[in-house]
Amino acid sequence: MISVQKLLEYSIAWNALESICYQLILFSHQYATYQVLTGAQYGIIGTCFSLIYLAITISNVGLDYSIGPFFSFAASSRENAWRIIGKPLIVHLCSIGTIGIIASQCAPYIWPTTASMPLIILALIFLSESLKKTVRTLLHCAFKNSLTTLIELMTITSYICSVWSFYFLGYGLNIYTIFYPMMITSWVSLLVLSIVTYQWYCNLPAQGIIPPPHRRIIKHRIYSYGSQLSTLFFSTNFLVPLFAWKFGIEYAAVLKLISYFSYFIHTLMYKIFGVSLQACFSALKLEEVGIKRQFFASITNRLYQILYGIFIFFAINHQQILSLKSMPSHHSLALVGYLFLMGTLIENFLVSYEQLYQTEEKTAYLSILNGVNVAALAILVFSQVVIDPIAFLCTFIALRICTIIGIAAGAFHLWRIRFEWKPQAKPIFCFISASLFFFFLTT
Repeated sequence: MISVQKLLEYSIAWNALESICYQLILFSHQYATYQVLTGAQYGIIGTCFSLIYLAITISNVGLDYSIGPFFSFAASSRENAWRIIGKPLIVHLCSIGTIGIIASQCAPYIWPTTASMPLIILALIFLSESLKKTVRTLLHCAFKNSLTTLIELMTITSYICSVWSFYFLGYGLNIYTIFYPMMITSWVSLLVLSIVTYQWYCNLPAQGIIPPPHRRIIKHRIYSYGSQLSTLFFSTNFLVPLFAWKFGIEYAAVLKLISYFSYFIHTLMYKIFGVSLQACFSALKLEEVGIKRQFFASITNRLYQILYGIFIFFAINHQQILSLKSMPSHHSLALVGYLFLMGTLIENFLVSYEQLYQTEEKTAYLSILNGVNVAALAILVFSQVVIDPIAFLCTFIALRICTIIGIAAGAFHLWRIRFEWKPQAKPIFCFISASLFFFFLTT
C-alpha cells in the first residue's frame, strides 16, 4: 500500500506538470488565434476541432475505459497484454481508419462548406489523435508519466511554433496553416509514444496470472461505451457544434474560446486526479474496499477544494476572464458565457467517481443514469418549443446537478463512500486571497 501511495503521488506530480504547462500553452495559443481571426473563421476552425475529438470519443467504443480495470492482468505478461490490449487495439485501428476514409469522402455531400477543406488531413489527424489517446492511457496506467509529459510538451510546443512561424512569415492563419502542422506533429508524437509502449511490452514476462474471461471484458466495454457516449452529449465538443447549429456560428466562436478555458480546467482535474486514480485503482484492483475508500476520500477531498477555489477565482475575476470581442448584441452573451462555463465546470465533480465506477466495473449504473439525462436533453433540443440559449443552459446545468447527486448516492450504496463536499478554511482563504490579488492586479 505504501508503494502504491508513492506511485500515486508520483503520478499526480507529473500529471500536474504536464497538464498545467500544456493547457497554459494551448489556451494562450487559442486566445491569440481568436484575436487574429474573425469570429466566423474561428468558429469554423473550432467546430472542426470539436468534431474531430467528438469522432475520436465515439469511435473509441470503450477501449480506453477497459484498460484501467484489467491493466493488472495485462501487465502480468506479454501474452495477457496482447490478448487484453493488443488485439482490441488492432481492431480499433482498422475501424477508425475505415471511418476516417469514409468521412473524408462523404463530408462534402453532407456539409458543402467542407468541400474547400483538406479533408484527408483532418482524417489523418483523427486517426493519429485517436491512437494517441489509447496509448497515453496505457502508459499512464504503467506509471510512465515522466515520459508522456516530456513527449506531450515537446509536441504542443512544436505545433504552436510551426503555426505562428507561418503567420509571421506572411502566410497568415487559415485552415491549412493550422491543420497541416497539427497532422505532422501528431504523427511524430504517436511514433515516439508507440516506441515507449513497445519497450514496456518487451519488458513484461512471458507468462502471468490467469486473465479474466473475454466475455467479462467485452461486457465492461459495452457498458463503458454506453456511459462514454452519454457523457459525450454534455461535453464542450458536442455543445459547441450544437450551438453553431441551433443558435448561430457566432455563438460557436465565442463559446469555443470559453470551452478552451473550461477544457483547460477539466484536463487539469482529469489528468491530475482522474488519471492518477485510474492507475491507483488498477494497482489496487484485488485489494479490499476499505483501502480503496481511503485513497478515494483523500484524492476527492483535494480535488473538491481546488474546484471550490476555481469557482471563487472565477466569481471574483469573471469580467477579466471573459473580456471577449465580436459579441452579438441581440442576446446577453456575457450571461450565456457564464452559464456555459458553469455548466461545463461542474462536470469536474464527477472525475473521481467515474474512475471508481470504471475500475470497479460498475459502469452499467453510469450508462443508465447518463442515458436518462441524454433523453431529457434530446427532448429539449428537438422539441417544437422555441428556447433561447440562457434557458437552454439553465436546464442543462440542472440536469448535470441531478447526475452528480445520483452518482454520489450510488457510490454510497455500493461502497459506503460519502460525498466529500465540505470546504476547508485554510485552502479557501488562500484561494480568496489569490483571487483578490489577481483582481487588483488586473484592474
